[in-house]
Amino acid sequence: MRARTYWSFFVGVLLASGLVFCIYYVWFRAFSLSDVAESHIQGNVPSAQDFRPFLIRDLTSYLKPKYGDKVTFDYEFLREGPTQTGIGFTYFYLWLDATNSDRTTVQAAVEVAAIDKKQFKITAFVPREDITSHPEVLHEIFPERLIQTILEKAKK
Repeated sequence: MRARTYWSFFVGVLLASGLVFCIYYVWFRAFSLSDVAESHIQGNVPSAQDFRPFLIRDLTSYLKPKYGDKVTFDYEFLREGPTQTGIGFTYFYLWLDATNSDRTTVQAAVEVAAIDKKQFKITAFVPREDITSHPEVLHEIFPERLIQTILEKAKK
């Protein structure tokens, strides 16, 4: 009988320590991942004073080869604030309205990555025409929460 009591006690201790370890692991991972995400955001997103000038500079350099030197544009965020998933780039999602000197206009959903507080890289540029003709492409690029908003803007 005594051996059985010790065995039950031993199994109970193992189960309890395993449960404590699981709770600690989940808690630690949740906080450490958010800390890592925050450090990536802080390490990549330009300061408030540099953000807009850098974004305009990099969008302009992306648009000029296709739409000409006199391209003008306006943008709005599809989601407020940065999107950080894991340890990859910090992304921003935009709706862009651009016009060139010939009055050719383009509207597009755009994904930009903030890099080293110095630049934005345009990682996806999906013109309105592509959105309306092949909306499935949005699922490969944009967060699900934004797709309906993009589709609504493309219909206007």
